[in-house]
Amino acid sequence: MRTNRAYFLMAALTIAMTLCALPALAQIIEINDIDELQRIGNDPDYPLDGDYVLGNDIDARAAAGWNGGKGFDPIGNSTTPFTGTFDGASYAITYLVVDRSDQNCVGLFGCTSNAIITNVVLESSSFTGNNYTGGLIGYIDNVSSVSNCHTTANVTGNDYTGGFAGCIDHISSVTNCHSAGTVIGYKWAGGFAGYVNNISIITDCYSEGSATANTTTSSSYVYAGGFVGKNTGGEISNCYSEGNATANASSRSSYVYAGGFVGQNTVGDISNCYSEGNATANASFYGCAGGFVGQNTEGDISNCYSEGNATANAYSYGCAGGFVGQNDGGSNTNCYSTGNASASASDYGSYAYAGGFVGKNTGGSNTNCYSEGNATANASSGSHVYAGGFVGQNDGGSNTNCYSTGNAYASAYYAYAGGFVGKNTGGSNTNCYSTGNASARTYAGGFVGENDGGSSTSCYWDIETSGLAESDGGIGKTTAEMMQQATFIGWDFVAVWNIHEGASYPYLRIEPAPEGEGEPEGEGEQPEGEGEQPEGEGEQPEGEGEQPEGEGE
Repeated sequence: MRTNRAYFLMAALTIAMTLCALPALAQIIEINDIDELQRIGNDPDYPLDGDYVLGNDIDARAAAGWNGGKGFDPIGNSTTPFTGTFDGASYAITYLVVDRSDQNCVGLFGCTSNAIITNVVLESSSFTGNNYTGGLIGYIDNVSSVSNCHTTANVTGNDYTGGFAGCIDHISSVTNCHSAGTVIGYKWAGGFAGYVNNISIITDCYSEGSATANTTTSSSYVYAGGFVGKNTGGEISNCYSEGNATANASSRSSYVYAGGFVGQNTVGDISNCYSEGNATANASFYGCAGGFVGQNTEGDISNCYSEGNATANAYSYGCAGGFVGQNDGGSNTNCYSTGNASASASDYGSYAYAGGFVGKNTGGSNTNCYSEGNATANASSGSHVYAGGFVGQNDGGSNTNCYSTGNAYASAYYAYAGGFVGKNTGGSNTNCYSTGNASARTYAGGFVGENDGGSSTSCYWDIETSGLAESDGGIGKTTAEMMQQATFIGWDFVAVWNIHEGASYPYLRIEPAPEGEGEPEGEGEQPEGEGEQPEGEGEQPEGEGEQPEGEGE
């Protein structure tokens, strides 16, 4: 009996010691009003590494007069970021006002690091800050995860300003989120995020507001995008934007980039996305605008499209494209644009490039793409201008299985216009065609305005719709011949192209059949995600510090 009693005592002691050794379960703190929300990070019982959940809707109007009119103090900053978890439980926080133009990291959350934020709804709010200002979070950093959040707020900031986040950095992720409202920044402004960096990921998100970046500082780089101002090494997929993007710089030594989706994409991946807004770059020196991306530098873009117009007004160098303004070593695959492109430069001896798809293609590639918009390039006397139905100037780049239907117009002393390419400088065009007109004072061609060391292989233009019988590259055909498969020598009509014999021009299998035409046998489908809304569409989605690593002037 004593033996059994000793055994049970020993077993009880072992269990007790084991339980004591286990970590305590995290206490979830419920937030029920604006005062409790403000305690996070300001009260020992509400630590920045705590776990929180909203218990009901919160009307934040009472906080507008706090702190001498500065309003709510954002949760976390670059020195002591929020590192816990926060579940909004889909309750709404409304009428939150933060007015701190002298403070970095401004939003409901100022800065997060390895944090998890979900199901937050923020409505009818406004945020004013310095650097890193966002409609929900100023700076999402260090593997933070944000999902199923929605914000409607007007946002005004300096560098890194976005409708949802000012900056998304260091392998952080944002999924199934949405922003709406006007964004005004100084150098980096985006309808959703001002800057995305360091392999951070955005998936199934969209923005509805416009983004404007204004700067007067000399030697500045200015970025504005309908979705993201600048993307450096980030991955964006299944997203879209509806708002316009405008980038302005008054200094003659500034570089300005505006894109309907992204202002500048540098070594970033963008797939299954689209934009509807216009892009405008106004620069006293250098300006690039694209219906989708202002400048694509060694980035990969696939299965995307844009509907907005692109306009670049510059003093020395203007570049505009219906899809990409300037493509520097980047790739565009299975993409299209429908908007017009217009580029102008006012200085004597300046340069302007406009293309229905790409304004200037420098060492980049366009594959299985098409454009429908017109391209116009204008500059003062003594200047060089290039306009093409597809590419203004193809400088060492490649265009494969592409076509354009828009017109090209170039106006300057040295003017180059082509139905497909204005000037082909060491570039290649393969299995491409154009149907639009080209007009220029100096060089105009049905397919290529002037060819300088480049090639056009199995390429064609319509001599009737273009009104041009001559071209420095390509083969001219009648409209009837352009609607016959036999015309297009070496083209792949099994995997790449389709045609309605005698009734349509060739069209890519990534696009629907021409309006009013039946679907021929073997008609291919659109690329994955093409033409569909990102997941969650139509539903409400369930610093102060140093400059982000890798950001260059």
